[in-house]
Amino acid sequence: MTRIQMLAGASTTSSGQKKHLRLHGTRGLLSLGCVVLMFGWAAMRHDADFFSLSPAGNGGGKFGRTTSEEFQRYKCEMNLPRWTRERTAAVFKEEVIVGSDGLTDKTNSHGYQHMYHRYLAPLAKRTCDKDQNNLIRIFEIGLGCHKTGGMIRNTPGGSALAWRHLFPSPAFELDLHVMEFDRECAMQWAETHKDVANVHVGDASNGDDLKRIMEESGGKPFDLIIDDGSHINSHQISSLSVLIEHVAPAGIYVIEDIMAACKNFKVNSGKVETRARVGGTPGCMETIDGKPTILSVLLEGQKKLAVNLEPYPSVNHIDICSEAAVLQKIII
Repeated sequence: MTRIQMLAGASTTSSGQKKHLRLHGTRGLLSLGCVVLMFGWAAMRHDADFFSLSPAGNGGGKFGRTTSEEFQRYKCEMNLPRWTRERTAAVFKEEVIVGSDGLTDKTNSHGYQHMYHRYLAPLAKRTCDKDQNNLIRIFEIGLGCHKTGGMIRNTPGGSALAWRHLFPSPAFELDLHVMEFDRECAMQWAETHKDVANVHVGDASNGDDLKRIMEESGGKPFDLIIDDGSHINSHQISSLSVLIEHVAPAGIYVIEDIMAACKNFKVNSGKVETRARVGGTPGCMETIDGKPTILSVLLEGQKKLAVNLEPYPSVNHIDICSEAAVLQKIII
């Protein structure tokens, strides 16, 4: 074989190898393309199954088909505020700050955003149930009229503004009521915030005042009741005993500042001068005058739940959170 023939053979072999490599690479790309197309097709089928309205709900396919009812719920939830769909409380905190214009301490020193987000997101989504409307009823004790205990920048009403912002129209029909002990502060704020909340004046430690305000607010149960009033242990206990029956099924009752069981700071009383203190002690179970603290009452309630007894009618859940507690009614 001449040198020229040898080189020609080498050239031919090299060319064949190149052709083989090109063919192999082409086949690999085709295979990869097929895989991509298959996954894309599967994803499209999945989306199609999700958005396909099958009244009978018996469409075939691995993923099944979404019924009209499920699709309507999906659309409803997508129209709710973003915080209701978030996994963490970060967006909820941002919305509280924006809505209140920074006039509430619920999401700064207390860190209540974690508790509220955990319970209010499911509550908001329940308005999308087929047998529910979008009405949300909230009642809060305390407008924030005490300069050293709730009022920020000498301006009350921060949490009321936050609730109105968190449950906007038309996604929700918010019926918001606030009770305040300081008449002058309450009336002044109410006059300039008629579109925010219905304001009631009364003493949260007075059962007759609480019952009167429940009637004035329509007599219907509330989805959320918050005690952010004086923080006196006896007031928190008596308010709970009266108002818990006014919580709707699946609704929640929140007691803020339960550290009052362990500390003895000055009460929230608005502009009304008082030397009263909340009455807590380092042991957290008894007040300075030897009576049960709010934490003691809540722990006794948990003990009852541990043996399948209701601490209050239809209450099957008590959660001790950071500086606050949640009682929830049975979800029916």
